[in-house]
Amino acid sequence: NGKNLVSGAFYTEKSGYPLDISLCNDGKKLAVSMLTVNNGEVCSTIKCYNFGSVGQNEIDNNVGTYKYENQLIPEIAYVSDSRMIAVSDQNIMVFDGSQKPKLKQTIKLEKLIDSVFYNNKYIGVAYSNNDKNCTSHIKLYDFNGKMLMENDTAIAYNSIEFDSNNEVCVTGDTACEIYTIHGVKKFYHTFDNKLYKVMYKSGMNNYIFIYDGAMDEVRLK
Repeated sequence: NGKNLVSGAFYTEKSGYPLDISLCNDGKKLAVSMLTVNNGEVCSTIKCYNFGSVGQNEIDNNVGTYKYENQLIPEIAYVSDSRMIAVSDQNIMVFDGSQKPKLKQTIKLEKLIDSVFYNNKYIGVAYSNNDKNCTSHIKLYDFNGKMLMENDTAIAYNSIEFDSNNEVCVTGDTACEIYTIHGVKKFYHTFDNKLYKVMYKSGMNNYIFIYDGAMDEVRLK
């Protein structure tokens, strides 16, 4: 409605440089990833704020601060009202808590990732295989840190994301692959036109493919 609920300021000389910010869907919880560099040493800090009744009892509404030495955390996201994830150059951190986020799980990354994708149930990463075929290696985890699938893809992808059916959709300029969360490749095709988007439509194996100037509704056998 345009009402100003809260306002404030970060002073970079004291708290660092903000890299990413995430607002929870409930509109009450906010997380910020900050970066500081002192004497050549990097430190990332995640600050969590609660603007509901719980946060009113805390200084500056801060309900949690987590520091990570020698790590860069360029992406944080609330994936549900009670779960937040943070992706660093070394780990994926999963925080749980409907009011005050607490670190629940740390997933160690093998090396620098090219892409990260997630929904409210799963999180996936893609690594470059650094081979002549330009393939990428995809790994999928649940939020308990259990690896559910891993597959290689030869698509020079523009995006890797979950569709609304919790399937992994890999799309390039003219190619698409769809995997189940258990690693079964259920679809691959190369199209004649540039592919912009693939969407799962309610109903068994129904999809919408959006191209340059056209759209198809498809039912997979």
